[in-house]
Amino acid sequence: MIIWVVLGVAIIGGLGGYLAYLLYQIRTQKQEHNLKRKQAIATRQNNIAESVEVIAKATVHGQCDYSEAAIRITQLLMAYPEPLPRDWPKLYPGLFGLYKAIGHLPTHQERMELTKAKRREQDKFRFSKEQLFADLIDEELNQLSGFSATGVQR
Repeated sequence: MIIWVVLGVAIIGGLGGYLAYLLYQIRTQKQEHNLKRKQAIATRQNNIAESVEVIAKATVHGQCDYSEAAIRITQLLMAYPEPLPRDWPKLYPGLFGLYKAIGHLPTHQERMELTKAKRREQDKFRFSKEQLFADLIDEELNQLSGFSATGVQR
């Protein structure tokens, strides 16, 4: 009888030890997963920040027009991963205002399929909206020229 009790305690003890080992492995995997996730988020933030900074500087130097900058930068900022999302449209009302005004216009292949008259009409509309937001966008682009992964000026 005592042998059965000892054998039962040994089996239960062995299973308890195995359970502890499995729980330790799960905890280790969760920590590794969280670390990899944080590294992936930091990499994404750095890539987006670098892209925003390059586009802003190119626009300031006249290598990119306001419309293209507004489209690209607003999309990048909206995709910026953060634990607490920011109100990007409130922080950069010029870029987001221009994007809101021209975001519906066709681009790429859709634009090429339009007639010349329709493209000119849309260009005239786009240029008028760019002029409306130009001063505000210039200020915002100067801020974004120093954009870093933390979302602040360097």
